[in-house]
Amino acid sequence: MSIIRIAYLKDVLTRLPTQRASDIDKLLPHQWVLVGQGKVTESHSGPHER
Repeated sequence: MSIIRIAYLKDVLTRLPTQRASDIDKLLPHQWVLVGQGKVTESHSGPHER
């Protein structure tokens, strides 16, 4: 498992309980932004891509 995938899973699982239902799409792999990065991470392939 790559570092990006681990960071994605850790971040999403941490944020999920407090994420507003209307903003849940921000946690999808193709729209995920790591807090503090200010940009979409892995914007073309997503963290699930090999």
